[in-house]
Amino acid sequence: MASDTEDNNQNFELLSFNPFATNDLFSDSNIDPDKNFYDDFNISLFQTNYFTPNEFTKNFDMSCDSFSVLHLNVRSLNKNFKHFKDFFASLKLKFSVLCFSETWAEEDISKNSLFQLEGYNLIHQNRKDRKGGGLAIFVDKIFTFKLRDDLSINSNSIESLTIEIFNKKTKNIILSAIYRPPDGDLEAGENYLRDILSKTIKTKKTIIFAGDFNLNVLHYDQDKKNQNFVILLFEFGMILTTNRPTRV
Repeated sequence: MASDTEDNNQNFELLSFNPFATNDLFSDSNIDPDKNFYDDFNISLFQTNYFTPNEFTKNFDMSCDSFSVLHLNVRSLNKNFKHFKDFFASLKLKFSVLCFSETWAEEDISKNSLFQLEGYNLIHQNRKDRKGGGLAIFVDKIFTFKLRDDLSINSNSIESLTIEIFNKKTKNIILSAIYRPPDGDLEAGENYLRDILSKTIKTKKTIIFAGDFNLNVLHYDQDKKNQNFVILLFEFGMILTTNRPTRV
């Protein structure tokens, strides 16, 4: 006989975001089919699983030819960065880029030795005029990059820190660390995303958003605000690579 905890864990494992299982999402006439390629896309490549650190290390190859991104809502670098460094060391893997949201930093952390990671360059953006928020990006020193101020934003509705990573072998990468607070104006946040995508989609560069949008896309078919967010990403050919709950 299963306990209540076991039943809850089993139900949790069944939760999954899969818009491709229904046609409802694609009934919106505002979506330009020329911008979408999902009919031929192997969505199974982006099925999210849960791993222990040991399982993750065994299952993934972080070779020099691959590009990898890790995002974490750290909820205070000052409080949790040491814990993250211990966890990161246990993975025995090196990501190309590490993105942190909700750093809660009020100082120039790039000059603080406590917030340095060997082999990485740090760029960050603190929230203005109020506490909380904040973003940080650690980039592997093998990469050359520049800050894209024109694609970054620091507002009450949404925060984004954007860089361009130069790639000699293939397309450059536009990467944004993003945080939308729960009380952030969703329409203003979507307008920013539409703006950044409109500016960059024509460049044919790889675009990556890594962040916490405070939206439950598991309910995309039940809540208009979640559906609008998903439709916006699909309109520009973006793929949500996390399709299971990231917290409970």
